[in-house]
Amino acid sequence: MRKSPYFSLFNHAMFRKQLLFYFITILTPVLIIVTIYIYLVADDQKVQIQQASDESLKRIANNVGNVIEQVNYFSLQLSFMNNLNVMLKDPFQANIYDYATVKEQLRNQISSNPLFYSVYIYSLQDRKVLTTNEGLFTENDFFDKAALELLNGDDNQASTVKYRSRVIKETPMDRSQEVITFYRSIPISAKIPQGMLIINVQKEIFASVIRNMSDVNSETFMILDDDNGIILAPERLNATHSRLLQIDTRQSIDGLTKIESEDGDFFANTLKLDWNGWTIVQIVPYANFKEVMQNKLFSVVKTVLIIAFVGLAISYLFAFIMYSPWLRIRETLAAFVKKADSSENEGEDEYGVVDRTIKGMIETIKQNKPILKDRLIQDLLYHNYYEKSSIELRLDQAGIRFEHAHFLMIVATADLSRPEPLEKNEKHLTLFGLIEQELQKDWRFIGTIIDNARFAYIVNVPKERLDDAFREQLVSSMTKLGQVVYGKLLVSMQFCVSDVTDMENISLSYEQVKRVLNYTPVMNKFDVLFAGDANDSSRFPYPLATQKKLIYSILELQHEKAEACIREWFDQSMIPTKHAYKKLQETIVVMMSNVMNALSQEGYEIDIISDIVDVLKCNECRNRDELCEYILMSIHRLIDYLISLKESHGLNDYVAKAITYMENRYSESLSVSDIAEHIGLSNGHLSRTFKAETGKSPMEYVTELRIQRSKDLLKNQNYTLQKIGMLVGYHDYHGFIRSFKKVEGITPSEYRKALFKN
Repeated sequence: MRKSPYFSLFNHAMFRKQLLFYFITILTPVLIIVTIYIYLVADDQKVQIQQASDESLKRIANNVGNVIEQVNYFSLQLSFMNNLNVMLKDPFQANIYDYATVKEQLRNQISSNPLFYSVYIYSLQDRKVLTTNEGLFTENDFFDKAALELLNGDDNQASTVKYRSRVIKETPMDRSQEVITFYRSIPISAKIPQGMLIINVQKEIFASVIRNMSDVNSETFMILDDDNGIILAPERLNATHSRLLQIDTRQSIDGLTKIESEDGDFFANTLKLDWNGWTIVQIVPYANFKEVMQNKLFSVVKTVLIIAFVGLAISYLFAFIMYSPWLRIRETLAAFVKKADSSENEGEDEYGVVDRTIKGMIETIKQNKPILKDRLIQDLLYHNYYEKSSIELRLDQAGIRFEHAHFLMIVATADLSRPEPLEKNEKHLTLFGLIEQELQKDWRFIGTIIDNARFAYIVNVPKERLDDAFREQLVSSMTKLGQVVYGKLLVSMQFCVSDVTDMENISLSYEQVKRVLNYTPVMNKFDVLFAGDANDSSRFPYPLATQKKLIYSILELQHEKAEACIREWFDQSMIPTKHAYKKLQETIVVMMSNVMNALSQEGYEIDIISDIVDVLKCNECRNRDELCEYILMSIHRLIDYLISLKESHGLNDYVAKAITYMENRYSESLSVSDIAEHIGLSNGHLSRTFKAETGKSPMEYVTELRIQRSKDLLKNQNYTLQKIGMLVGYHDYHGFIRSFKKVEGITPSEYRKALFKN
């Protein structure tokens, strides 16, 4: 059982291509949408992380602002101390007691709040520093010179410096302390500052207060001053925090930024405090974002797989629907198109098959263009069309266009009886090409081959009738053409020209020419015949005198007189320009029939005479000369026959020749026709003459001759019966046995046994 091709679709490259195309068509927009979706989800997730981080940073900023506001408030209270302001106005009048009083007041203010580490009063007039913890120092002897560095050289500069994170390294108690230093110029009411209030806040306690006030994990944020120094940091710094400290957060981080570190990737978000230049940095683990995106991606992948599976099914359905016609086309074309090289076309898809088929069709059309053109001409000649418009359309499709509306038919008949080195097919093709080559010099035409010796041409002419001038032009052109053909190929040509007509009635012109072509036996080799002249109604006298003279010469057994009579009549009366062709041809047939009838009345057998003179063969002659030669040959054979009858005595010479031929050829396949052809008689004449002379038919004589020869061969035991049958002309073993038994009454084997027994 033949397996359906639909069960092995994947074996077809074109089906796989279509399936892949439809699947990609479905999957591509899905992947684009998924990519956009993933991008939007990732962006949305980052926005959410940034929004949450921004909120946290704002809360931390508010807490920082509240704490600093308390410090500012404290500094404002200190700046209103009366003793302090009096001392700053005239520091040179102040004594030790005054300094001690102010120191004690300051100390009492900060002792109740652990946030404050120490307070410095820097007098700009006498360049002395009063501390709450250590006492009074000159500027040169002051241990914390770092606190005064920003003030050196510009007394007004302090007003712009608000906060500073630093480490007090050298103290009278030889211990360092991390502090945040706040500066305020005093007194507040003075236009020109007379001193600076420097408040040192313990950084650790400040950071602890911020952490306690914030609802954010203290490990996830840092506060840096405007020099990227740490204001607040997690208690334990890891690689992530160290990475943040290595970069300038003020320049490198703008919004939510991904940063890589040894502890893993993370997002960093910043908020800069405009009022003091500090930057709050929050750290968001990248793993949180990654986990959310992985969950989303997993869901998307499941969705894409489902869509891909459904899309594959739909693609298969579409590919099946679209491929089915191609498969039927391929199977149909496979019955007509053969691959030139199976290895070259191996794996060829349907597109290749169709493309190769179309190319083959185009090539076939090109090769068959002459055939198609020939078919068109044949249809015109035999009127195989319905209306005139179809003629014009087909001519136009074949690229054939004529200038004039008038046409005539020319049929050229060639005498190909002359032996030539060219094969018969090659000769008539060469002849057709030569005629077209010469004819196109004078005329616009289309032509075809009717048979091996006749060629038809539809010639476009400018005139609507054959006048004398036009006839002379045609005769001149055809005569010149015949001379060229004879000069190159030694082939004589006869031309028959129809009356002028239109394309629609060209078939009638062809019929007119065909009727005239029946009279070629009475035409000369190089005649140009006009079909309209064949209808001449002039009277033609029957050559009765010639007929009587011919019969007399035959009965008198005079070859020369009979031949002279025929030639004289042909020269004087067989002139196509003088008498109609039809009448001439009919006269010849009637005259030869009358000659045969006259001999029959003389007592000669009409059957034998009919075999010698075949009147109907006169119509098969190709021209006047060939007709004359055939009639002369028939007359000579007829006279020879009459002579043989008169000279015959004893055994007829024809019978003797037949017996000799039989004795020499009995081992071959013989027939009456073979024997009659050899001795120059008809089959009937030979049979009648042979039986009259021998009492047997020719084939009975052959049979007896063969049996007699086989009896001689049966004496030799080395020959088998089949071999003996072959040697005496029987190629059929059983035929030999039947013939032997019919003649001898026993079979060959029985004859051999009896022969050797005796």
